[in-house]
Amino acid sequence: MFRKTLLAGAILTTIGGFALANYQQGTVAYQEGRYNTAYIEFKESAASGHAAAQYMLARMYQDGRGTDRDLVQAYAWYDLSALAGYSPAATARDALAPQLTSNQLQAATNLASTWRHDTRTADGGSSAPAPAAYAAPYTLRNVQSALNQLGYAAGAVDGLIGAKTRGAIRAYQIDAGLPVSGEPSVALHQHLQAALSGQAGPAQPATPAGPSPVLISEVQGELRLRGYDIPAINGRLDAVTVTAIKRYQADASLAVDGKVSDTLLTQLRSGRTDAAVDYRAQVKSVQLALNARGYDAGPADGALGPRTRGAIRSYQVASGLTASGAIDANLLQSLGMAANATPTGVPAGSTLIAAIEDALMQRGYAAGAMDGVLDKQARNAIAQYQKDAGLTVTGQASGTLLDSLRASSLRNDSDTLSQQVWQVETLLDQNGYRVGPIDGTLDTVTREGIEDFQKDAGLKVNGKASDKLLSNLQAASNTSGGLNASIEGELVEHGYAAGVVDGVLDAQARDAIMRFQDDAGLSVTGQTSQALLTTLRASSVMNDSDTLSQLVWQVESLLDDKGYRVGKLDGTLDAETREGIEDFQKDAGLKVNGKVSNKLLASLQDAGVSGGSDGGSINQLTARQVWELEVRLDARGYDVGAVDQVADSKTHAGVLNYQRDEGLPLTGRIDQALLLRLQQADASQQRSWNDLSGEEKGLVIMESLIKSVAPQIQ
Repeated sequence: MFRKTLLAGAILTTIGGFALANYQQGTVAYQEGRYNTAYIEFKESAASGHAAAQYMLARMYQDGRGTDRDLVQAYAWYDLSALAGYSPAATARDALAPQLTSNQLQAATNLASTWRHDTRTADGGSSAPAPAAYAAPYTLRNVQSALNQLGYAAGAVDGLIGAKTRGAIRAYQIDAGLPVSGEPSVALHQHLQAALSGQAGPAQPATPAGPSPVLISEVQGELRLRGYDIPAINGRLDAVTVTAIKRYQADASLAVDGKVSDTLLTQLRSGRTDAAVDYRAQVKSVQLALNARGYDAGPADGALGPRTRGAIRSYQVASGLTASGAIDANLLQSLGMAANATPTGVPAGSTLIAAIEDALMQRGYAAGAMDGVLDKQARNAIAQYQKDAGLTVTGQASGTLLDSLRASSLRNDSDTLSQQVWQVETLLDQNGYRVGPIDGTLDTVTREGIEDFQKDAGLKVNGKASDKLLSNLQAASNTSGGLNASIEGELVEHGYAAGVVDGVLDAQARDAIMRFQDDAGLSVTGQTSQALLTTLRASSVMNDSDTLSQLVWQVESLLDDKGYRVGKLDGTLDAETREGIEDFQKDAGLKVNGKVSNKLLASLQDAGVSGGSDGGSINQLTARQVWELEVRLDARGYDVGAVDQVADSKTHAGVLNYQRDEGLPLTGRIDQALLLRLQQADASQQRSWNDLSGEEKGLVIMESLIKSVAPQIQ
């Protein structure tokens, strides 16, 4: 029986039900042009830390809707939203920055810092006395409360056992040296109460003297914005976070200690100069220049991190330069920067190693990625140069070595540890050809890979590396990204788990290709081609198994987002994935069978907002919102299959086609950001009926249908 439901009333997530309810109400008001109401709702939700609401509040300040136009406030709220990991806010903030004076930028930064400081004070305050040992009675709510107070993210204090609560219990048990079960008990409760009053002995979690979870979360958010590997912003200083901090510190030429501090956050937020001022100034200039040309180099902070290296490589490929990901004279000249912007003198630490790697590359030695890490590839290249130059062969980096490289006229024109061969191997690998280890040495496997490419490209087949071959590979790379993305999208539509549809032929995509080729009776190569794409488009083969399955991959991804352990996200229903499914089914009150189905997928999607004691990602959609997204895409002519509230492979294929047409990143993600984009695009059609095209009139009718039918859909 249909009944009217109030979507926002059911939302109970870790960011607070009221905050998300305000955001939903604000979104509705904004779409209907009631900007004063939208401003009030967004502001209340933003003040509670809701990242999407902070972004929308910033937009209203920037546009002067519902409030006076205030670019300082806009920048501050964009900044806060970006810090929470909301990527559109980072883009909007950086686009707004040139419109502000230095004084305005400082004022905006101060506003954001004040808000964060007040939040940390409120979160970390201790005005209430610590509870006495065993004073609180044993309840699951008190266990959750104690875990949260001790810095373990147990989610909402609601008395319901979910993935986050179990995860917090496991983490505490590990830190406290207790048997690890992930289950609440009287003994655990007593241990937690003793920990709160400081009586549990030496085997305790970190004391409050360490960095607060809020500060750690802020640092994690900034690192993620720069492309460092931060799988989850969880407020915990785990091994992954420490590794990312150390990598950033090395990239930014800072003291490498892996510690979280206000100083580190300030460095991340402002990109202020340090001892390596020339180096950082140059990197920052390159970042600004790349961002201005549409290449996403991340925040201009002077740190040569993964995101900046990726942008450099993309620009180099598009500009016909050597795709090294390094800052070199050719890159600077192409960007219109003076060659003397190159740092002078001998830098220290990772910056010295990076400078040596760059100098080796300029002389034709394959030193690997210019990342400031003295790995095996870099050592071998150093040793080869030292041998060729008649120096003592040590394979070690030093200022003397850098001086020798800068003064030398040596050039490595051999096929051993060759920069040219290394580039050829890298591009062959990206295009799906087998080359063996990428080491800059022209061995048998690499020759075979070159010959295969030369045959496919209609070139003379000789198995040799050359500038002409490199140019052809770079041209192929520029076009293969779109081909690869199209093949990945078709694989997804046929039920094969190809991973993220990004045009990168990674292991997941190759496995999916080989599985399809095997199922379709083709030669199993794992390589992309126009012929493969044509075959996929004409094929009726569907992957209905539990191996490399798109349905399993979607379920694994959603379970992982909610904190359930599923092992590797590979689309294969193994023992760990079954356990994760069973845990979710128990928590959601579903029949426990450990099986994957569209019904399970719909339950997981719906739990993204309204289900589960521990809540879920605010970016996930309810079944009703999936239905609305399908309706809006279908009205635009995109094939989403049945409009049935289930985000299946057809829905993902429709999303990918829409993203491709709109020039958006090809992620295939079905989330709040995509729905909001569609809603705003449809709401922008505000002309008279007679001025509308047939398609636009269809959208208007569709809007009326959504408003009349959507409230009846659960």
